[in-house]
Amino acid sequence: MSPFIKSFRSFLARHRRGFIITGVIIGVLLGINALFFVSSQFPRSCLVCHYMEPFYKQWQTSSHNNVKCVKCHKFRFSFIYVTTLKYITGLYNPKPHAVIEDESCLNGECHTRESLKKKILFKNRILFDHSKHYGKFKRVETLRCVNCHSQIVQGQHITVSENVCFLCHFKDVPEPQAIGGCNACHGAPKETVTHAGFQFNHTSYLKIGVSCDQCHTKVKKSNGEVPEEKCYSCHVERKHEEPYRLHLIHVTQKNIYCFQCHTIIEHKAVQFTKPLEVKCATCHPEEHVPQKEIYMGVGAIGVTEVPSRMFAAQVSCEGCHGEGHKRAKTLKEKRQACVRCHGPRYDLMLDVWLSETARALRYVKGKLNQAESLLKHRKKVSPDALQMLKDAKHNYLLVKNGRGVHNPEYAVRVLSATLSQIEIAEKFTGIRIPRTVPPKVLSEPDGYCMKLCHSVLGLPKEIFFDEMKLEFPHAKHVKEVGLKCVTCHSPDKHKMRIITKEGCIKCHHEKEKQLPCSSCHHYQWNLYYGKFRVEGVASSPGEMAQGDVECLDCHRLDIPRVDPVEIRSKCVECHDESYADTFSEWEKEALKMSSDLLLKIGQLEEKLSLYEKVDPEKAKTVSTALQNLKKESNYILLGRPVHNHAASEEIYSRLSKALEKLSTELTR
Repeated sequence: MSPFIKSFRSFLARHRRGFIITGVIIGVLLGINALFFVSSQFPRSCLVCHYMEPFYKQWQTSSHNNVKCVKCHKFRFSFIYVTTLKYITGLYNPKPHAVIEDESCLNGECHTRESLKKKILFKNRILFDHSKHYGKFKRVETLRCVNCHSQIVQGQHITVSENVCFLCHFKDVPEPQAIGGCNACHGAPKETVTHAGFQFNHTSYLKIGVSCDQCHTKVKKSNGEVPEEKCYSCHVERKHEEPYRLHLIHVTQKNIYCFQCHTIIEHKAVQFTKPLEVKCATCHPEEHVPQKEIYMGVGAIGVTEVPSRMFAAQVSCEGCHGEGHKRAKTLKEKRQACVRCHGPRYDLMLDVWLSETARALRYVKGKLNQAESLLKHRKKVSPDALQMLKDAKHNYLLVKNGRGVHNPEYAVRVLSATLSQIEIAEKFTGIRIPRTVPPKVLSEPDGYCMKLCHSVLGLPKEIFFDEMKLEFPHAKHVKEVGLKCVTCHSPDKHKMRIITKEGCIKCHHEKEKQLPCSSCHHYQWNLYYGKFRVEGVASSPGEMAQGDVECLDCHRLDIPRVDPVEIRSKCVECHDESYADTFSEWEKEALKMSSDLLLKIGQLEEKLSLYEKVDPEKAKTVSTALQNLKKESNYILLGRPVHNHAASEEIYSRLSKALEKLSTELTR
């Protein structure tokens, strides 16, 4: 036996006890760590050592709740030993800080790199392209999965937070811009929104090239700064490294979440273009006060405040007049401002506003001068009359100096009030000013509507009257019948309809004015007499129409709404008791048809709104087909299937199949 072996055996013999103890300790550690390794396959076991109750609860309710923790968070056997030694020596930090490598996500079992080439919808409205983000160098770092898919977001686990999007797209970007532009996420807004009490639709403005920043001047709160105290929560002292190195160490290597350092950027419409900027006042104090008062709709005596619609939309003076030395100096330049925001013909409306307010001012000035002249020759004048005349002059000068064109609606009301104040002054003193015909804007309740606006823009040919469930021939009632605007609309609130269904019926059902039923109830009429046009369905009149039964044989004009009980009694009068039940059955079937069609149309529209961002061309084709089907469905929804039950069943069957076919096309 060699001396080395003898020496080694002797060494073992002398320290046998120590080696046995060490072996036992290592064996125990191996057993414990083996137990840990096995238990790591059960997610709840992680809570034994780690302070991670919130993470565990969010994992339970997340879309990854069928994925074990160690599937994403690598937990190697060697790592367990190091962790155990740290625990024994007191160096272990129980606060979890897990690293998820991209390979854990893109291993082919869960997600594939191929899947990153497909575009997806984020928040059901934003078309997101992974291929333009993942692996690309953006904002001083190369993007990985966990840059966007954070480990704890709003009660969820491995979910994308839009705050991360805002941080990258808005940090250090001048207001109101964003990296990629507004359309990258928002697209072209289609919905009608309400702002300052007025409804606003972006479509017409986008068509003529109005950019977002012309109205939205501030779109974020905060700038994603990194306060120093954030650094001191981890470091004793802060080293001001350049951004690339900081992100390399903290994000790429250490997997630190963005908002452990950065403040959250809140993105929304924080501020619109402010009306009545006071820049001019820095050089020209107290100038343009009357113009501002007219624009704001204030300052007149005895007149309710009516702000200009432009003021309510927060359009500043510069919006029309330009800024500084570039301000619009000629009428032509000002007219161009109208077209720039509103489109063609709005410059012509400005011309009308200028001419009509000038005509109204001349008329009021004449009346005011006559009244003042007559009062001068009276020895005794009532103080009330003098006060009225003083108020009238104040109102006249407000419109004259403030330029009524800044708020023509308010200007017309103020000048109308001025005439009333002059008339009251006449009564107090007993004088009488010769009567002359005033301009239409001051003499007719709807003079403002037609003369100042719709004489230029025209009237919508048809609008949908929801209460009557029909397309209302707007122009026909105004031009042919001669109805005044205020017959149906409020003179005080723009576009507000005051006419009701009962009001329409009262006019249309008067014997001397009675119109053919088809003039309003065309869906019912066409269905009843077989005049409908539905692709794939042969037009045929209903059984009652074939028997020469007229509308008034079943319906009464003195009843404003259809009364099913009344109709049932008409059925029994002509037939027998069983026809009352037949009518009820038809009504139930009609309700079922209508409900089913509305449901299918609603589901298809919802699916279409999502599909528009995936395949715009196909979505456009489907949308066109859907619009045609919706028109045809009005024979069921508005035409009342009881008017032609047999044809209605065929129409319903055809429409139902067509809607299902379109829905299938969007799922391919």
